[in-house]
Amino acid sequence: MSRTGQPALTEEIRRAASDWVARQDAGLSASELAAWRAWLASDPRHREAYDRYAALWGRLERPRMAGEGTRLQRDVALAARGRRRRGMRAAGLAAIVTLAVTAGIVGRGYRSAPAPAGAGSMAITGPERLILPDGSVLEHPRGAEVVVDFGSPLVRRVTLGRGEVHLEVAANPARPFIVAAAGVEFRAVGTAFSVRLGTASVELLVTEGKVAVGGRGSEPAAVPTAAPSAAPLVAAGQRLTVGTAGGMEIRAPESCPPAEMARRLAWRSPRAEFTNSPLRDVVAVLNSRGEAVGGPRYVLVDPDLAATCLTGVFLADDADAFIGILEGGFGVVAERRGTREIVLSRRR
Repeated sequence: MSRTGQPALTEEIRRAASDWVARQDAGLSASELAAWRAWLASDPRHREAYDRYAALWGRLERPRMAGEGTRLQRDVALAARGRRRRGMRAAGLAAIVTLAVTAGIVGRGYRSAPAPAGAGSMAITGPERLILPDGSVLEHPRGAEVVVDFGSPLVRRVTLGRGEVHLEVAANPARPFIVAAAGVEFRAVGTAFSVRLGTASVELLVTEGKVAVGGRGSEPAAVPTAAPSAAPLVAAGQRLTVGTAGGMEIRAPESCPPAEMARRLAWRSPRAEFTNSPLRDVVAVLNSRGEAVGGPRYVLVDPDLAATCLTGVFLADDADAFIGILEGGFGVVAERRGTREIVLSRRR
């Protein structure tokens, strides 16, 4: 029986729920929204499964998959063939939600047999981090293209060719710091902000201080909501999008709530990546990191639980997400003892 007293969730319901969660994230048309509501109303188990996946989707911070996830992404992509581009994006997101299938999070159960020797892989990964000559700190996710040019005595310049970059700029009023992307320039003196380059736009997210926006080699352009004489600045806690298709279109800055800002910059947080790794090894890696950063220490008390295999990616310092994964699908109970120790045991 399920937690609501209804018959147990079937594999078909679980897969449908994960697909709806991903499609919701990508955005639904009016007809799809009606179909989703009809699906929810047709069986009480549908709502239970949908809520379960939606909560998991948020707790995992939309991580990319590793290991077995590649196979799942391929399978979902094949099933989605013929959908429009937005639908295809939803299918890709569904592959990530389907971490529940790979790791056994929603009831397939855990594997008690240890992984074959050499079968598992583990890593704690983070963004690329560079200390610039002036002491500024530059971070970017893997795959970004960034060029640093400090040759001019008048300005400091970073050019973003692909992906995203986050800067913590060392203050120097006499030598402004410029980040250029797709013909748009973001100018700062001493502040912190990120720039993300898309296919038809550039997005600025300011975490500290203020940043001016303008075209290459020009004075900063006026922000639409500002008076013509006002300084074209984007302040901390705001984001601004510049359209780059068919000319530069600087849109009005918007407030970015702290929760949304944290989600947008989640790539800056280290991620734990595991592929077919016994839980005892996962715990050992997380405990090693915990010792270094003052995080929790996990204690496994069941030998057979220690052999359970895990595949997936999650934020390395998010203990609640890791515990949620174990409790949600591996029959684990987590008990906190003291300020740091978390005891993991089999649910009886």
